[in-house]
This record gives sequence, structure tokens and C-alpha cells, in this order.
Amino acid sequence: MKLTHNLKEKNQKDINLQELVIKQNQAKEYQKLCDKKYKQVSRDPDHLAGELEKVSEKLNSLNSVVDSLRDQFPNETVELQKANDILTMQHRI
Repeated sequence: MKLTHNLKEKNQKDINLQELVIKQNQAKEYQKLCDKKYKQVSRDPDHLAGELEKVSEKLNSLNSVVDSLRDQFPNETVELQKANDILTMQHRI
């Protein structure tokens, strides 16, 4: 019981750290924007929507891989859940 609690706590700390890193990277991009050093990839909204769709498809594909790995390797659920949580967090942000 205590081991399971420690694993869940460590998993949550890892997720929090990953979320912090993602937010720090976003803050760097926002700072570039404020400093007028940001270089826009494209001005075409259709192109940007397409790129966003590609990223979303990649995240969904990776999520499917993690789900199939979870089915194949039930002993590794903690690590695979961590990967799933990080992918979900990326999808939200």
C-alpha cells in the first residue's frame, strides 16, 4: 500500500515537473514575442490550422501507441500512465 502511494506521489511530481517545463518554454516564446524577436512561421490561418491538426494527429497517434503498450505490458502501467498523462497535458496546452 505504501509503495503504491509512493509511486503515485513520484508520478505526480514527474507530471508536475513536465508541466512546469512546458509552461517555461511557452513563457520563453511569449518573451520573444514581447521583445519582437518572435518569427511567425506562417501568416496564413489555413496553414496554421493545418499544422495544428497535424500536431493533434501525432499526439493522438502517440496516445494510441501508449494504450496498446499498456495492453501488452500490464506490469508497466505506472510508467505508461505517466507517458499518457504527459501526452494528455501536451494536448491540453
